[in-house]
Amino acid sequence: MNLPIYPVDAFTHCVFSGNPAAVVVLENEAQVRGFQPDHPAIERLDAFALIVTARGDKVDFVSRKTR
Repeated sequence: MNLPIYPVDAFTHCVFSGNPAAVVVLENEAQVRGFQPDHPAIERLDAFALIVTARGDKVDFVSRKTR
């Protein structure tokens, strides 16, 4: 499954500084819970962390950190 990955600069107010991270936004909480990370692909990302998130069923959003 190909997912759009959004790069973000974490822990900073300036562009291209801080820690590079990547965010994947899924459709729903069930997809976040069932997400099976492709660890070799994640390791190739130039990112400190990969966050997978979606709107929650009972809360505003749910997330998982995979790296």
